[in-house]
Amino acid sequence: VPVIVLLGITLVALLRLFALRARAEVLVEPTWLAALAHAQRRMGFKHGTALLVTVVVGSGIAAARLSPSDGGLQLLENSTATGFGLAVLILVFGPVSGGHFNPVISAVDWLLSRRPGNGLSAAGVAMYAAAQLIGAVLGAMLANIMFDLPAVQISGKDRISVGHGLGEVVAT
Repeated sequence: VPVIVLLGITLVALLRLFALRARAEVLVEPTWLAALAHAQRRMGFKHGTALLVTVVVGSGIAAARLSPSDGGLQLLENSTATGFGLAVLILVFGPVSGGHFNPVISAVDWLLSRRPGNGLSAAGVAMYAAAQLIGAVLGAMLANIMFDLPAVQISGKDRISVGHGLGEVVAT
């Protein structure tokens, strides 16, 4: 988590230093500036999602190693690191991407704000969802590499149940 905090502070400084505009809507401005704003948002969506997945997966791996026989303590360790990591990431990427780290959140934002000139467009949601999915895969790979695991691996735990599905809906 301290590494994420330092990374977050550095990213905030860089984003504020080099950002031309970090607004959700693009008013009348040159085409190149609008393209730059969209590219900046896509990068925020991708990097924010990648770092969030890195925090979640990495803290899960670390918790399993620190407390191998205590599932409750693992959950506490993972949720605490995830909560602090999420707070830092929202502060860092919120001004750029609105803090969207989940394609479902972006889709709901589009659905609830479909007035002209307001919120995300359908094409924007598709582009941002693609960036988020790429970021999630890269974040999981980064967490695995950080803990000397194979970059790509398939979980052996079965997590398909009504309870897990409901938990995902509530967490989202």
